[in-house]
Amino acid sequence: MKWQRVVQEKLFLAETLLRSTGGGDHQVEPSKVQVEPSKVQRTALVQGAVALILNARASLLVLIAQSNQNKVNEVVSLDALSQLLGENNPDIQNLRQLSQNRHSWWYQLEMLAAWLMHPREEPRAASEHDHGSNLIIAIADEGPATTPADLLGLIKEFKTYTAELSQRHDEW
Repeated sequence: MKWQRVVQEKLFLAETLLRSTGGGDHQVEPSKVQVEPSKVQRTALVQGAVALILNARASLLVLIAQSNQNKVNEVVSLDALSQLLGENNPDIQNLRQLSQNRHSWWYQLEMLAAWLMHPREEPRAASEHDHGSNLIIAIADEGPATTPADLLGLIKEFKTYTAELSQRHDEW
């Protein structure tokens, strides 16, 4: 399937970028000296990897549509896929369940999409302001996990889902 290869390629490229940040558990060849990327390079690598992961998500939606005999070349969202296949489609129901679970890879993708549109270099730190006897504590705004290790974990879950999806559709 063409779209399955596209998904795999985008996830592989994202992994490659993330591993170049020094994140992950990859092996380094002894003959190669690894230079730690600058903060700007690291941010660029992470944002590039996130963009590739989101591109893979769009390709996954097309893969699902085509696996369900709908010959489209672009699906922009889960809602658009739902309009094509119907809410009762098992793939739609599965993705809807994932979208409701804060700890799922799909939910994290939604958060990453919003973050990529409005990224911050660092999450807001908790701050304390002492105004005499009044102590005000502002809690940090929780955004998506964007460390290379977290994103590599998300990619692993994404790959597992894609393999299971392909296996299910191959059985039909």
